[in-house]
Amino acid sequence: MFGKTAKTRIAFVVMATLFASSLFTMAPGAGGEGSLSEEIPALFRVLFDHQVAYTAGDTIDGVEVADFDPDHPGLEIVSVDRNLKVVESYYQNGSWISQTIWQSQGQMLTPAVGDLIPHHPGEELIVVGISSG
Repeated sequence: MFGKTAKTRIAFVVMATLFASSLFTMAPGAGGEGSLSEEIPALFRVLFDHQVAYTAGDTIDGVEVADFDPDHPGLEIVSVDRNLKVVESYYQNGSWISQTIWQSQGQMLTPAVGDLIPHHPGEELIVVGISSG
């Protein structure tokens, strides 16, 4: 569909929804009975934005979002691509920064983050694929 020269992008999508406290109110009706009336609150908004965090030179095979790098506040994105790179992307001072944190000898397929070494502070990053060394 895109051809062999197409670049893959990681789009970081931010969605936020604000809800009013009540969508339904009771309005007095004839004879003292209440009737249910539906109101669409003025505060109901859906906000949507997106930014490209990283553009790879080839297909991205896997992505994980987690707080694995203590050098950067908040969440980071780790991606693995067909160029045999493991890339970390993080948001800093209003823009996305991406850096190769490891160059593999073989294709990497799946990044994962977790507390694999309990005595080591924070979470660790593991990448699974077809590589050695």
